[in-house]
This record gives sequence, structure tokens and C-alpha cells, in this order.
Amino acid sequence: MSESDIRDALRNLALDAPEGSDDLATDAWAGGQRLRRRRSATRIGLAAAATIAVCGVMLVVTTPAPEEHLPLAPPPITQTTPRKVSETLPPKKDELALPQLTTSYPVAVDPDPAQATLLNADPVRRALALFQTSPDMPVVVLGDDGRIRCIDEDLQPIVTAGGDTVGALRPGALSADGRTAVFPQRDSVVLVDLTTGADRRIPAPGANEQAALSADGLLVAVTTGSSTSLRRVPGGEVVTEWPRPAPMAGGAVDPPFHGAGDVGGTPSVWSMEPDGESTTYRMPDLVGQFWGLPAVNRTRLAAAGFGGYDTDAVVIALHDHHRGPVRVLGSPTTDGRWKGGTRPLRWLDDTTLLLLSDGPEPVVLSWNTNTGEINRVMHVKRMGTIVL
Repeated sequence: MSESDIRDALRNLALDAPEGSDDLATDAWAGGQRLRRRRSATRIGLAAAATIAVCGVMLVVTTPAPEEHLPLAPPPITQTTPRKVSETLPPKKDELALPQLTTSYPVAVDPDPAQATLLNADPVRRALALFQTSPDMPVVVLGDDGRIRCIDEDLQPIVTAGGDTVGALRPGALSADGRTAVFPQRDSVVLVDLTTGADRRIPAPGANEQAALSADGLLVAVTTGSSTSLRRVPGGEVVTEWPRPAPMAGGAVDPPFHGAGDVGGTPSVWSMEPDGESTTYRMPDLVGQFWGLPAVNRTRLAAAGFGGYDTDAVVIALHDHHRGPVRVLGSPTTDGRWKGGTRPLRWLDDTTLLLLSDGPEPVVLSWNTNTGEINRVMHVKRMGTIVL
């Protein structure tokens, strides 16, 4: 019996299985069946959409589809694992009317550079977020005092390997302590000390697309369209180099790297170990396409995907990477959304995911992946790129 015959047999068994079975594999297939039914009616539409969309894999926010199309060197598909699935499909409602979650973020922010003071003259103690309203606009810093500053540095737009022109504000730009911002540029990486406004350039030859700083500030990881290098600060000496672009999800600068995207024509999540070995897990019964960079917190991974026209914005939360339960979130307001309209930004803690609902007025939401509770965190009054 061929692999495709085995796969078809399992699928047929799953379709006949009763709901609520105690069997893990049966529950996994039954959970995915709901999305499969919806997608089966839209495959023609998805095929047409695929001709005008470029699949990709990063954190990051314009009115159209996401900017990211990470050139992913596809690892081999080595494992397919049935997973328990629980869906959170909240009723459509005004996201600004959701309950407010108390956090260090302000209830609302307008990242307008014209209203910001210069960072050099008014540095922050710690940054909560970075914004860029368009690739040719300055990067705006939200301080822990709730006020915004503008970085006075000539940061050039970036042309990715996929041909997209994006701003210098990229996933992983804000250091874990909120004191440093990292910006990839052609042949260099710019580090900005947000507590003083001072900047310096780290040599990094090539068309750099992404950068992230290590927790101790001594190393910077730099990604081009074809490789990832780990370089010393401030000299830029190469410590290690890998012959494929790594997503650096969650600002990670060391393997294992975790990603989500199209691998061999199949929506998959994957891990890349220090020796370059990859393990890939196929997720075709949960999502038709992945978009953007996953948010990773130790053993938690969340990735944005497109699940069909009746759940056109979904976030898949994979607890404990590839071993724990899978949870699917449908956007609270799906009307008029495009693929990637709801994207993970970062984990607030081990169970709470912060995500951007990129509607006409973007809103940062919190999703408790254990209870399914959804709350409002911050109303962003201008569209653009946001990094928390």
C-alpha cells in the first residue's frame, strides 16, 4: 500500500469517527474535519488566490496583506503527528468593545512621527513597542511612560529576496529588555540605544533582511535571503553561519530555530537544530497557508494562517512546540479581512498570546490559549508595522 493510500484510508476512518472519542488520533482528525469541510468548498477560490499570493514565513503590520515572505529553504518532511485541536471562534463584534486587559501598554497610542519628540533629546527608560507607519517613515518608539519618540536615524527601506520593499523595522527589532533597537541595512546592522539615542553600525556585508540581538547584547543574528550569520558586537566578526535563512522567531538568535510556512507544498511547522537537521510537522488539516513569523516563548509557538473564507484570519497556537495541544483562534471580527489579518506578536506569559488584529483600526488583543478568553490590550490609531 502506498503512502497516499494509507493517508486516504486514515482520512476516511477519521471522517467516520464519532465526535468526542477518547482516542487522541481520532480526536485530532475530528477536530480538523470542521476546517476541512469549510476549505473543501473553497479550494477553487484558494487556488485562484494562490496565483496572486506569495507564500512565506516573520512578527510583524499596511492595509493589504503582510509584508513578509521569508524565503524558506524547505527542510524534508519527516513526521506527521495527529494533534488534539480546540477552536475558539468568538462571535463577530467590535474589538474596541472587548474587555480591557490591564498591562503596561497604554489603552491607545497614535504612532504619528509628527507628534513625537526626538529620541536623542528625550530618551526612554525602556521601550514597550516600536512602530513604522510606512517604509519611508521614521521609526517611532513607545516608552514605558506612555509617550512616543522618533528615532533620528536615516534607515533605508529593505528589498527582500521575495521582491517586497519593506521598512527597516523588522521582527526581532526590539531587544528583550526594551533598551536597544536593531535594524538590518545593506552591508550593516544599525543598533540604537533607546536609553540615550546613540547609534552605531555593525559591519555585515550583504542584502540583510532581518536582525536580532542576543540577550547579553554581545551577538547579533543577521539574516539574508539565503543565509543566517551570528556576528560579534561591535566588530561584526562572524561566529557562526548557517546556509539558510532562519526566522529568529521571538527574537531568538540561536538554534533551534522554529518556523511555519509552505514546505514541499504542504503547510507545516518545523524546527532547525544547530547541526542544520530539520524536523517538519505537516498541518494541512488546520490551515491552508501560514503567514508571517511565529511568536515563540521557550516551548510555546503560535503562527498566523489562512483557514478558509469563513475563518479567514486564524492564529494557530502550538503549545510545547510539536507535542502539546493545538488551539485555533478565529478573528473576533473577520469581515473584510485578508490573509494574515490577525497575527501573533509575542507571548505575554506562558498562556497569554498578544496578537494584532489588523482591521481598519488595528487593535492589539490578548488571547488566553488555555481558557479561550479574548481581551483588548491597545488600540493603535494608525496602520503600519508594530514590534512589541
